[in-house]
Amino acid sequence: AALCPATGTMASPRLLALLVVGYYATSTLNSVLTKQILTSFPRPLTVTLWQQLFSSLYSVLHFRVTTGRWLDLQRHARRVMPVAVALVIALVAYRAAL
Repeated sequence: AALCPATGTMASPRLLALLVVGYYATSTLNSVLTKQILTSFPRPLTVTLWQQLFSSLYSVLHFRVTTGRWLDLQRHARRVMPVAVALVIALVAYRAAL
């Protein structure tokens, strides 16, 4: 069994297997849906940027709801922006290959 970082307790092997299967199922579904979207809307950069925008907005709002405070956006942007740019480039290349 693996150690759960959130609680410091041991996670059950069944839960771990369920999470792995769930991850791969949602990843597969995402790839299939992305392919269908790009078939009817063949602009990978636009699709990727909108997807990243919604994901970013959701994460900021989720942080606000769970902690009761807003992110320090300047500090957050300095840490996250290089990773976000690399992710967008990777997603554009991946979706262009579809």
